[in-house]
Amino acid sequence: MQKLFQNLCLCKTCRNCIGQHFALQQMKVVIAQVLRRYEIYRDAETEEPDIVPGVTLQSRNGIQLKLKSVQ
Repeated sequence: MQKLFQNLCLCKTCRNCIGQHFALQQMKVVIAQVLRRYEIYRDAETEEPDIVPGVTLQSRNGIQLKLKSVQ
């Protein structure tokens, strides 16, 4: 039975990556910093996103956003 599971990736077992929680916290901090320093908007020139329904909403052609400094 041991050989059956020896090649499983660590993320698919009960042992997750030891840095996973730290990496998620770092991503939250970076996103918070961007949201504090920039206004995110979609201007009138960009085309309307083509939404694909599914478990989560996705855009077939991406969503073009612009950043404007709040300062």
